[in-house]
Amino acid sequence: MKAPPYNLDAERSVLGAVLLRNEALERVTLQPADFHDLRHATLWTGMLELERAGKPIDPTLLEEQLNGRGGPWLIGAISDCVSAVPTADNVEFYAEIVARLARERGVRVQLGEILASDLEVDQLIERAGRIVERARSVGTGGHAGTLPLLGHAASDFLGDDEDLDDDSEDWVVRGLILRGAPNVIAGPPKSKKTMVALHLAISVAAGMDTWLGRFPIRPGRVLVMAHEDAKRETRRRLWRLARGMGIDPRRLSETLRISDRSQPFHFDNPTEMAGLVSTLEQWRPSVVLMDSLSRVHVGDENAKRDMNVVTDAWLTLAAKYDLAIVTIHHLVKVAEARGLISQLRGSGDIGAALRHAVGVARDGKDADRLRLWSEGNSSYQLEPLDLDIVDGETQDGKPTIELSIAGGGETVTDKIKASILLALAGGPATSRQLRVACKGIEGSRSNTIDDCAKALERAKKIRRLGGGPWQLI
Repeated sequence: MKAPPYNLDAERSVLGAVLLRNEALERVTLQPADFHDLRHATLWTGMLELERAGKPIDPTLLEEQLNGRGGPWLIGAISDCVSAVPTADNVEFYAEIVARLARERGVRVQLGEILASDLEVDQLIERAGRIVERARSVGTGGHAGTLPLLGHAASDFLGDDEDLDDDSEDWVVRGLILRGAPNVIAGPPKSKKTMVALHLAISVAAGMDTWLGRFPIRPGRVLVMAHEDAKRETRRRLWRLARGMGIDPRRLSETLRISDRSQPFHFDNPTEMAGLVSTLEQWRPSVVLMDSLSRVHVGDENAKRDMNVVTDAWLTLAAKYDLAIVTIHHLVKVAEARGLISQLRGSGDIGAALRHAVGVARDGKDADRLRLWSEGNSSYQLEPLDLDIVDGETQDGKPTIELSIAGGGETVTDKIKASILLALAGGPATSRQLRVACKGIEGSRSNTIDDCAKALERAKKIRRLGGGPWQLI
């Protein structure tokens, strides 16, 4: 097998240039994973950390910064880098070599994975062609994990006409998981947000019609990247949640896949990014659930520069594969007076990339009751609700976890649907007339009323012929 391509002299020259003149760091866009030599990747990590801390980058401070992460090699490696280059003037040239070879290594990994797959020859050729084309589309100074920007002809992009239907097809789970976009499920520590996320994942993969009997689901494949908890804990939680739903998770082998800590992934690691892209190309999930955001990057969550790498990949993958990427994240503090997204921990770049966020918080008086609410720029937002979590067991004594909507009381949408059915009992009515009939319901809005009418249509309780009035079936 051919050895992976790399150029140690170029790597040392980049590092040496920065040690000679710190401003050289601002002229390149390399990440630690672009360096083939792990010693060089460690040195580059230390340099980025010093730069973020506003400290000079010199051999003494670098050695101090990496204290505990280096071994006997550290001083020798720093010395080699200093002596490798007489000037920092050509750092862009050296960085270009490092980036190009990192990109080539990523391509080789992707090609190796598809060759080891069970794809038919025509599929192999097609996938290999895509990988090569993407590699050609990335600039030589770019990041090895960067995806290409592809243009669309106006006729292909726009379609035949504007889509005037409701946005239900933009949701994987109505009000909770938005399709083709970055999503977050966020809450304070120990708020059971992972449990809620896994319950949603099982529901989508199992092809259920609704989540908890209320929120319509668009079934699809789900990839769960469970990197927060130990494999044993994740497995136990999945079994108990599935039993509580009356599902044997073994029957989800075609629609649910799990990766754990033994299969690490980081947005800012080109090789690991290439592996994820390969999985998305071959398996085509509709949801990727990442637990948690802090586990899928190696940068500083409060540094915009580091988070840009994460959010750029997040947005690109979601759009390219029409994919809901759901990450579990932490809230700094639950404050009802502040917006949910503004309470997310870390750089504001995280919130800026989001289309939809769901908040999860425990009830202060009842540890087994959760409050769910949402924020985003979609026309539909989740009506705040409470969930009850009940630990139980099956008839043969196996443990279960059940989630249910607390109280079961009538919600605003329930009242709107009842008013629509009552209005149509007197004869056909237009959408405008239905809005007038529901006007007195506290919390009702025009788009919510329209949503409820279309939900009743999907339930085959009412119908609408063309653009005319609604009528009972």
